[in-house]
Amino acid sequence: MAILLGIGSTDPEYCFALSGNVAYLSARPARWEEILDGIKIMRAGRDAPVDTMGCEKVTGLLGPKERRFAGLVKALLSSQTKDEITHGMIAAAGRMQERGLLSIKGLCEAEEATISEAIYPVGFYTRKAGYLKKVASICNEQYDGDIPSTLKELLALPGIGPKMAHLVCDYECWADVQGICVDTHVHRTCNRLEWVKHAKSTPSHRLNTNTSEETRASLEQWLPKDEWNSINPLLVGFGQTVCTPLRPHCTDCLINQLCPAAFKEPMKSPSKSLAPAQDRNTMPSSLILTEDLNSTNRLK
Repeated sequence: MAILLGIGSTDPEYCFALSGNVAYLSARPARWEEILDGIKIMRAGRDAPVDTMGCEKVTGLLGPKERRFAGLVKALLSSQTKDEITHGMIAAAGRMQERGLLSIKGLCEAEEATISEAIYPVGFYTRKAGYLKKVASICNEQYDGDIPSTLKELLALPGIGPKMAHLVCDYECWADVQGICVDTHVHRTCNRLEWVKHAKSTPSHRLNTNTSEETRASLEQWLPKDEWNSINPLLVGFGQTVCTPLRPHCTDCLINQLCPAAFKEPMKSPSKSLAPAQDRNTMPSSLILTEDLNSTNRLK
């Protein structure tokens, strides 16, 4: 991969890495480790919707192949489904199992209307019913009742995009980290933190990435690979509970003095501190200062 400096700049911050026809910032953002530590502290309670999305009660008794297929089904159901429907997605997987649809054989034999009824109200449930039936047929005929194990093969399945393929490889099925899974929360949070930048950014004018795939390629250029596996659930939960799309909880956020986007959008009113008290002794000094300032502001 070629590396070049931004046009008219000798600043390493504006060093670009070429990936295909698009260039991305590859230098590590300032104080990114402190920011990441702060997010980890805020996520220690594991109280976000993403932390309760598991289908273990549904899939716990399945064999390896069946469990992997159920993981693929879960990934497909969760795509383009709003957070508030998360538990509906888990319920949908439960209904599929009850009706014999959480298996390749069951889906191959079922009518699309039956599948559609079982998975409602997940997003695009009618379209996904068709995808599920086609995916089941392909897995049955081409993979001996299992699912593909590579990104390339997963991406060839109907209805499976990059986010879902990485989700299946990294977390749900194979525990084989081949890239970073980027959803809308990761995309939004990384741009707010200025962890990713579009190729047309300059020292005087920074531009956000436009798509999740641009964000993934940019983030993978500098984030250490040993963080790739944990970064998705970490930032997804952070985006669901603190760095929300509308009215982010900047006042409660431990990294608000390190975040370029802090306090620049309408915010939620302050609430109880998100950092567990027992973690305070392990917090970086800058984050302790931020929490103290937040507490002082709330007392005024």
